[in-house]
Amino acid sequence: MNSDTILKVLDELGKRIAGPAEQVWGIYLKQIIAYGIADIAVGIALLIAGLLGIKFCCKHWDDNEIDETLGTVSFCSVLCGVPLGVLMLIRGFMLIYNPAYYVIQDLASTVIK
Repeated sequence: MNSDTILKVLDELGKRIAGPAEQVWGIYLKQIIAYGIADIAVGIALLIAGLLGIKFCCKHWDDNEIDETLGTVSFCSVLCGVPLGVLMLIRGFMLIYNPAYYVIQDLASTVIK
């Protein structure tokens, strides 16, 4: 095969792939946006759990009404819920704000290993 034949074959292959590639790109963008929405929902849930844990601890701390189990659960919700909730919210908004970047990043990470 000479170079002209190879270029013609590659050009024909590119024409055939263009349509499905646009569909895959659109689907991938929608998926990244869905991940962003899910991250925001989880972030809000974690923040609510953390804030309820803080409220519970503040309300019952001085009364010595907290038993060991409830104290541990409240402490873990505060310690894990608030920071993870904030991080999930930030990530979710980043995914929604610029989904094309994350599509390219994900595709590049799967191709280059």
